Amino acid sequence: MEEKPEKYQWKMRYTAVLVANAIYIIAFYIIMKSFA
Repeated sequence: MEEKPEKYQWKMRYTAVLVANAIYIIAFYIIMKSFA
């Protein structure tokens, strides 16, 4: 089985989205704590 560049790019993009979501959730949590 050889991996296609398309799949690799999609995986990289998916990872970037997951990281962005994590950062957004953490930032939201910090903001809510500071306003609590």
